[in-house]
Amino acid sequence: MIPVYKELKESLNDFKGNFGLWYNKFIKLNDNDSFKPYKEDVGKYKEKYYRLKDSIKDLLFLKHLQQYCFVRRFSSRYKIITFVAKLISPLIVGIGQTHPTEIGMTFDHALGIPYIPASSIKGVVRFAHLLEFIKDLPPDSGLIKKDTQGNEYIDEEDKSTNVPLLFGKGGDKGQRGNVIFLDSYPKNVPELRVDIQNPHYQEYYSEGKPPGDYLQPIPIKFLTVAKGTDFVFRVLVDKQKNNELETLTKKALKRALEQEGVGAKTALGYGRFYIEEEGELPSVIREYEKKYITKEEKIQRKKQALLTKIDTLGNAPHDVDSFVQQWQQDEDLKQDKDIAQKLKPKVKKKKKKRKEYTKSYIILAEVLGEKLD
Repeated sequence: MIPVYKELKESLNDFKGNFGLWYNKFIKLNDNDSFKPYKEDVGKYKEKYYRLKDSIKDLLFLKHLQQYCFVRRFSSRYKIITFVAKLISPLIVGIGQTHPTEIGMTFDHALGIPYIPASSIKGVVRFAHLLEFIKDLPPDSGLIKKDTQGNEYIDEEDKSTNVPLLFGKGGDKGQRGNVIFLDSYPKNVPELRVDIQNPHYQEYYSEGKPPGDYLQPIPIKFLTVAKGTDFVFRVLVDKQKNNELETLTKKALKRALEQEGVGAKTALGYGRFYIEEEGELPSVIREYEKKYITKEEKIQRKKQALLTKIDTLGNAPHDVDSFVQQWQQDEDLKQDKDIAQKLKPKVKKKKKKRKEYTKSYIILAEVLGEKLD
């Protein structure tokens, strides 16, 4: 039974919208057992997802483009860190959310696909950073303390840990962190898989019966993001605070993804990633430049790239002449005086055995408007 009015109930049979909305609000319930959910129908939920997921391919790409526009907007002050990481085990985020199947899942409100909230990423990266810090910490550092039960803990708010600098701190003397984490989205619309947990003593936990082998296991099926899915992690690090922040953040993020895991059930191996590459998705960069970069800006980028290349260019005549030929093939910059002026000290004026000018020097003279002797 679906506890909604008749018209809405009928419309749900052909629901074609947001899967996350359907999964969290309109999931089918049993008619005869006090609305107890059909837990065995989780596989059918996956089939519903497959019918809806193809319609959001373009919207997911737009989400990546929006995030890239956001980080570029702050690139003058913040260093952009982007990792593309592949799941090497299933992922589940939001397992504690209330749901009829007893095991929830976090879906993006607009797209209806699984994603990893920025708060979850920040938490596990902070944890990974502390583990890296403690690894080489001498016992007499004074940072390791004991509580009233004798358990050891570390003073995270001490400046030497860099925790306040990276992640901030609360309390009366609140401090804003200098690292900004963005929500992580799959590179492509992800596949879902049905997984299972098999509690053996559920009646012991729920009804207080003594645990024993006579109790029957009660399988609980739940959805996970499939192994092999690529996720994109984008982080901003303040350039103005500390030159080590970028290194510390990358190290902690790498450990968090590859060793600690993200999401729920990480102790059982869930949520482990392998970092495939660093840098923005090429398709996103191309779309950004196509939509938002003017022709003048593109020309200036090409010009700056050529000027930078001249700095690394040797004085060997063959290399210099080859560079001049490539430069002259660019219709936008072939008459650029700044490039010609910077090239001039590297270009040989005349040939050795003959007194005639070299071809490259003639080109520079024409661009600069200089008369030949």
